[in-house]
Amino acid sequence: MYNTKNILFIGPYSKTPKGGVAFVLSEYKKLFPDAYFVASNVPANYFSKLISLVLGLIRFIFLLFIHPCIRIVHIHSASRNSFKRKYIYFKIAKKFNKKVIVHIHGGMFHEFYYNAKLSLKDKISDFINNSDTVVCLSSRWEKFFTENFEPRHILTIPNIITTPTIKDIRLNEKGIVSFLFLGLIGTNKGIWFLLETLSNYKVHLKGKAKFYLGGNGEIKKLQELIRRYQLEDIVSFIGWVSNEDKQMYFNGADIFILPSYNEGLPISILEAMSHSLPIISTRVGGIPDIVDNSNGILIEPGNQKQLYDAIKYFIGGNKNSINAMGNQSFNKVEPYLPTQVESCLTNLYSKL
Repeated sequence: MYNTKNILFIGPYSKTPKGGVAFVLSEYKKLFPDAYFVASNVPANYFSKLISLVLGLIRFIFLLFIHPCIRIVHIHSASRNSFKRKYIYFKIAKKFNKKVIVHIHGGMFHEFYYNAKLSLKDKISDFINNSDTVVCLSSRWEKFFTENFEPRHILTIPNIITTPTIKDIRLNEKGIVSFLFLGLIGTNKGIWFLLETLSNYKVHLKGKAKFYLGGNGEIKKLQELIRRYQLEDIVSFIGWVSNEDKQMYFNGADIFILPSYNEGLPISILEAMSHSLPIISTRVGGIPDIVDNSNGILIEPGNQKQLYDAIKYFIGGNKNSINAMGNQSFNKVEPYLPTQVESCLTNLYSKL
């Protein structure tokens, strides 16, 4: 077994994670309990984030000094401010002659790079080209990085999910199809697009469908739009969903829906698939790698007619299709379970 005391992880680690990257790192902590972790960010105001960055960097340098056995620094980064923080860690790790893995999350890294000023593009190129390995979430992202950069080594390692707890629960009375959305409440995840679509077609959905929306973010705007569009009969906001409650909602739902505009490889979709749910989502990021006609319906981002047609398909009495697609979802998700991801990571570490 690989000695994980040689590994140091950097990212938004938390014992009670909110967000996909924090969830991934919390699962890595379970797989590699002897590894070192440095939390690079806290969900707080600007001043608190600045303090957490300074303290994180101090802890990082301290660990590198007192534990020379640390050989590999595994940096989990997204775009924008996340990249700017991680780039500092990257330069320090290189000064200490450590092997560096850059693990890219987030669905907007391409836009971040294309729209960056020249000086920032140079830093992004340095980050990608001079790391020892770039880890992507899907083959589509691997293609983006090989076409726009010159990475020394690149590979795809899927996001990790927990082994599901399956219970027989129903969220609605028989005959009403339950749709579950879990994600950051904001434009990128397509929540406003979803609400607008439901508003335009609500007369056809009442008594046939119920939508459960969970997450954090722009909650006041969400609640205001539910009232303005008069969606109370078919939409329920369930707030931030803890892991225990999440299992209940996944077990009780019939369909998972995430009409995002940008994605890497959403943890929420993988978790839904592990609970044998069909998926309604969009053709962005790594989603087409895990969702096709066998286990769901993909639409173009922002297309209300396509979204309604997908919803209508599942509320049209297609119970056999729901079950068959759900079974395919479960079959597709096996590579994302902890034992499979652990094998990919230990193989990577042993080769560096």
